Parts: sequence; C-alpha cells; structure tokens
Amino acid sequence: MDLKTYLKTSGVRQQDFAQVVGETQGYVSRVASGKCLLGAATALKWAAATGYQVTPHDLLPNIYRKPTDGLPEQNAA
Repeated sequence: MDLKTYLKTSGVRQQDFAQVVGETQGYVSRVASGKCLLGAATALKWAAATGYQVTPHDLLPNIYRKPTDGLPEQNAA
C-alpha cells in the first residue's frame, strides 16, 4: 500500500509518523502526495517504521523493483 493510504487507514497522523522517522510533517506530506521521492536508505527506514505495511517497493519502485525487494527475509516470503 502507498504511504498516503497507510496513514489514512492506520490512523497515524503525519506529524506522529514524522517524529518516528525523524523528519518534518511537511516532508512526510510531500512524500505521501508524490511530490517528493525518498532515497533508497530512507525508504528502508520508513518501510520498517510502518511494520512493512508499506514496502520499500511501494515507496521507491524504481530502485526496489520487485515487491519483496528490500524486505527482511521473514517478510519477503
């Protein structure tokens, strides 16, 4: 699922997610709306922060081309 959907369906506020990942609410908003892309390492960090409900592939499909790319082994099955 994409980040915007995750935030909406999980009830996590952008501000709260921003604090978890160490970014500003504005940056989270720009990424969620597709106006800004994450770096590869940041996509891994953000995916982990969602418990991999949002995968690295969801966040950065041009780098993590397969849906399981970037997932820890237990989540990649």
